[in-house]
Amino acid sequence: VGLRLGRSIIVPVRELVAGTEAVARGEPLPSLAPAPIAELDRLRESFEKMARDLAARERALMEAEKRASLGLLAAGIAHEINNPIGVILGYARLLEEGRVSDPAAALRILHDEAGEAKRIVETLLALARPGRVSVEEVPVAGLLAETMEHVRRYHRDARGEVRIDCPSDLVVRTDPKKLQQVLTNLIINGLEA
Repeated sequence: VGLRLGRSIIVPVRELVAGTEAVARGEPLPSLAPAPIAELDRLRESFEKMARDLAARERALMEAEKRASLGLLAAGIAHEINNPIGVILGYARLLEEGRVSDPAAALRILHDEAGEAKRIVETLLALARPGRVSVEEVPVAGLLAETMEHVRRYHRDARGEVRIDCPSDLVVRTDPKKLQQVLTNLIINGLEA
């Protein structure tokens, strides 16, 4: 009787312990046999329900994290795209109202900014299918000057000051468009901060 009673308690308890250890390791809940004693069987059912609830909460948390990441990505994309679009809209309004002294220069700026918006979209598409990088020798001083000209279009009223201290002969091997995007973001974020 003692041996039979021991088996009816020890075996189900060992299965529950093995089940809790599996769930703790992140493994799926193993199937547990019904226990012959009613209290132990209720404990098994309660444990299985807890493991299912835990798995459901984990899935919900992962979905919430995905949505939060997508929200941050969308905010970043909107920030990136809004800069050239803001310049395009501003110059289009000035051209429409006839308040531009050099229409040819304004059209070049519109063209450049449309190209910038297109480049941002292409960069986002490249993230979906990574692998292509255009590496070349880039004179940093020239890239910085071009970047500053680009930034000045967005922040004419900025209170901050940007000083460039770069050797004129400094050359790096990089993707010039990607480096310019990084520099633009750093300078604009610095001015906004």
